[in-house]
Formats: sequence, structure tokens, C-alpha cells
Amino acid sequence: MKSSGEVKLFAGILLAALVLAGIAVYPSLSGRSPSPPTPAPKKVSLTRDTLVPPWSHTKGNPKAPFVLVEFGDYQCPSCAAGQKLVDKIFQENRNRLCLVFHPMVVNRSHVNSPTLTMAAEAAALQGKFWPMHAVLYQNQNLFETTNPAEVMNSLTKLAGEAKLDVLRFRSDITGDAVRKAYEQDADLANRLEVHVTPTFFFISPHGNAVKLESVQTMKDWLANPANWK
Repeated sequence: MKSSGEVKLFAGILLAALVLAGIAVYPSLSGRSPSPPTPAPKKVSLTRDTLVPPWSHTKGNPKAPFVLVEFGDYQCPSCAAGQKLVDKIFQENRNRLCLVFHPMVVNRSHVNSPTLTMAAEAAALQGKFWPMHAVLYQNQNLFETTNPAEVMNSLTKLAGEAKLDVLRFRSDITGDAVRKAYEQDADLANRLEVHVTPTFFFISPHGNAVKLESVQTMKDWLANPANWK
């Protein structure tokens, strides 16, 4: 067991690394996340390669005919609430659907989102992105605190539950590889003008892409058999 002093020291190191690396929420985004009741689907001229760059976190066959891309914030309640539906859609269509997730920070009040995003990226270095992704959303209530030491205590525990090498995880979370991954997704979200979470993109085998800016919009779109052709 780490002493409270060691935990506080580690949390301080992480916070300093965030500041020195210039890691914060996306500068182009407003302090609040607009959430229209049911945003209309928007057809967009975006390719699969643009939406699923090489560093993307994918689940299922990366060459599947259909792709569902999600941009999500680990402190976004709507994102957490929608995960069961996303998982259900994937399981029901795993023979034809590739699932992609890009972590992002959309709201300045989500003070722990940068750290949680880097925790997911650190897990990815051990091939455990999806297990960590799941426990972060399942335990979202743990990160309502603004105490960095409490955040790191919770992340260390969740890393163990996700079967990570915890010592490596604690080292990687402040490393250059994690910072680079964070910045890549930050840049992608800005370039694609993703301003709310969750935001989904659905890509058909014909290369047609549609932007779906809520869980309900995504659910309604995918419930239509005509959109699976």
C-alpha cells in the first residue's frame, strides 16, 4: 500500500505534468456543452481514414463494412448513460460493425477529464484501453472530487480491476506517449468541429458519413434498417 504522502506526491507530479505539457480542455470550446433535445442527423463529407486515424481505439473488425465512431468525455453523464446502448448495438452487429472511441474533454467544469483521458491512454499502452474505458464510465461518480490524491487513488484501484500492471500505469500516465495520444485526439476533435459529447459518426460501406450529436439521435438513426445498406 502506498502511504498518503506518496499518493499526494504522485498526484502533484501528475498535475505538474499536465500544466507543463499544456494539457487542458480544448481551447476552442465554450465552458458549457450545448445539449439540444434531439439534434438532427447531419451528412458530412468525411472519409473513414479521417475519422479513424491509425492511433484510434477500435473494437471489432477494423475492416468491417460499417463504422460507429464516438467522441466522448469521461465526466459526461450522457456519455456514461449511453454506454450500455453502444455496447448492445456493437454486440448485435459485431459481424458488420467496427466501434471506435476518441476520448475528449468538452466542458471546463469537468476538471478531472484530462487525467481520466490520460488514464485510458496509459491503459492502451498495455493493450487494455477498452477494459479501462468501461470501468471509468461505470465508476464516474468517483471523480466528482477535486482532490488530485483521491483521483489517483481511484484510478490506481480501477487500473488493478482492469488487470493492468499498476506500477507501469502510474509511470505511463505522465509520459510522452500518453501526452501525444491526448493531443492527437484533441486536435482531431477540433478539426472535426466536435463541440458536444457524445458525438457519433456513422460510416456506411459506400463511404457516406453522418454526424449524430446525441445518444437518442444515434439510436434513432441505427434503428432504421435503411441506414444499414
